[in-house]
Amino acid sequence: MISAFESMVRRYPQRTCFTYVDEAGQEAPYSYREVRMLAAALARYLQSKGVQRGGCIAVDLPNCPLYVMLVLAAAYGSFTIVTVNNRLAPGEKLARLLELERCLGERVAFRVDEENAAGLFDHAAALLAGEERSDPAAVRPARPSFTARTSAATAAPRSTRG
Repeated sequence: MISAFESMVRRYPQRTCFTYVDEAGQEAPYSYREVRMLAAALARYLQSKGVQRGGCIAVDLPNCPLYVMLVLAAAYGSFTIVTVNNRLAPGEKLARLLELERCLGERVAFRVDEENAAGLFDHAAALLAGEERSDPAAVRPARPSFTARTSAATAAPRSTRG
């Protein structure tokens, strides 16, 4: 996945990668270069917060640009991203996370939800602006990532190799 994305970034850096349309109908286009830079910065930031290669983060977000960039960040940082259905009640979310930790055999190293999403984006932007420091060698796309998610109908864990 990441090699195909990197190829598009090299060939068409200014071309629109995706356009996000919010509830009010406002469009926000994101270029391949912008998405690549933010995703790599997110990977570096998450690693600075203790997410290690092969580690796991839980994402509890509605469809939004950050979600797309976190999937790519997982590929850059070589960690697993677990998608939590954000429409579940808080108790159900906790139960799903505990079940996933049991199935994966490891703890979730970081959780992204609507409360900390804006801050995560801000940290990535600060890294890009040189306002924060990170280890530039921390992000290497050589190791595959995995995306784990739950079935909407059964909540059974499923995974996809990226």
